[in-house]
Amino acid sequence: MIARNTQHRRGQIAFVSVFGLLTMLLLVAAITNASRVAVSKVDGQNAADAAAHAGAIQMARGMNAVTAINHLITELNALNALVMSFGGIELEDGKPYTIASHPEWALLVDSYTTAFEWNGFQLPEGRRIVAPEKFAASGPRRGKTSKSGAAIGRARARLLSWLQAAYRVHAAGGVMMQEGVVNSFAFFSGQRLVSSAVTVEKNVVHEWEILAYLEELAEGPLLDLKHMVNPMRQSDGSVGLITLLYEYCERVVKESPKRAERAAAAVARELGTTGTLFPTTQGGKYTLELPLFKEHIKRGGPTHKHSQMVRGMTPWVQYWRKPIIEFGEIALPMSRFARYYHDETNDFTLNMAWWQWSENGTKLFAIKDLEVAGPDKGEEPWTKKAGSRRADELFAIVGLAHQPAPTVYGYPLFRQYQPDGLVAQSQAMIYNASPQDHPRKAKWQPVVGWDTLAWNVAVPEYEFGKDYANFRKVTEQPRMKLNWQAKLVPTTRLGDAAGTQTEPVNRVLERTKTDTALSNTH
Repeated sequence: MIARNTQHRRGQIAFVSVFGLLTMLLLVAAITNASRVAVSKVDGQNAADAAAHAGAIQMARGMNAVTAINHLITELNALNALVMSFGGIELEDGKPYTIASHPEWALLVDSYTTAFEWNGFQLPEGRRIVAPEKFAASGPRRGKTSKSGAAIGRARARLLSWLQAAYRVHAAGGVMMQEGVVNSFAFFSGQRLVSSAVTVEKNVVHEWEILAYLEELAEGPLLDLKHMVNPMRQSDGSVGLITLLYEYCERVVKESPKRAERAAAAVARELGTTGTLFPTTQGGKYTLELPLFKEHIKRGGPTHKHSQMVRGMTPWVQYWRKPIIEFGEIALPMSRFARYYHDETNDFTLNMAWWQWSENGTKLFAIKDLEVAGPDKGEEPWTKKAGSRRADELFAIVGLAHQPAPTVYGYPLFRQYQPDGLVAQSQAMIYNASPQDHPRKAKWQPVVGWDTLAWNVAVPEYEFGKDYANFRKVTEQPRMKLNWQAKLVPTTRLGDAAGTQTEPVNRVLERTKTDTALSNTH
């Protein structure tokens, strides 16, 4: 028999085992490296998504806060307009005067004297002429009041005209009664005239007293409310509610981008990455900021009547004044207080809006690119297909998550192809989820969600309220809806982000921005 060389066979088996073991180790290293990279990329993408969404949420909250503050300011200013419409600046100045100082008082006394000389002393008590002194003693102030302008002042002037006409009719009736000594028809006709004149005089007294009580209300608690709401900054540092709200609104606009950056960094850090946003608050071609600007008002023009301040005030003025006008029509028909109050509220809507803008510096925030002279809300350039890039610039932010490259096993057989680390990107946008396509009616405001007023119902423009007959048509209470939200969208701004971050993120972005097929999907 030929002997087997068993030692040689054992050597062959050892070589194969070593080769297989090395192959297995390389395979395990490759799988480990690939899995670590894959896990790191998934974690990085989750971090980028979280950073972008967290930043966008902070920006959306800022937009909701600005919208809410705009409404609070305009509602308070609407109250100012309603209060001022009662007695005007004259009542607010509080300069006391008696009725005898009225410009028409002398003519009124002359008319009364003539009427009284003819028949006042001859009539029974219930049909005697009402003396002008009755007005000096009527109302809660017993003749000492403030010099009201606006609706109360105009209504009183009309009552004095009625009274002067009644005195003349009264005098004419007295003449006819004197002549009626020989002519019974003239006597009875004169009695009718006198009776009618006395009725008018008593109605004038009644409405005068109502106006006095309205004046008491306007000069007391209502003016106190206005002074609490509206004063500019005083020497002691005190300010009104409107000023406090506006200062807070400015802080919201300033701090929301910073909060967005902090939120993005915090959520990315929880996931083991370094999170940043594009744009940044550091400036440059693009700056992280709310897409807002302070409105500019030119008095009397479209930017005045269609300003955010007037558009925010108008629905509340026209809704709140309705019961006051209805009361005036029932209780004060002779003085025409209802019409005067209607006209004064229209005027003070514009005047108080202008005063807030020019004197108090309350310049409400509106979304960029809004031109109230055209295109108006809902027709801004970024609402069109051609304005898609502009919409991204205003409402979209990119979240970036950077992490060191994972350790490579099997070096130098396996090299680190990502020495700058891994950078994941994601894009989010802020948007308003309310309907944007409501058809606009003439003299009614556009109902659009992408706005810093964001009405939830149809509300009138200023022009609608100028027609007195329209005041009854305002039946629905104004309502708004805070509905700014955030969502992830396909990435479109990665090319703009290159060069805006710190190293080594910038180097990664420079290499990535050419790969448009990958970089345009989050």
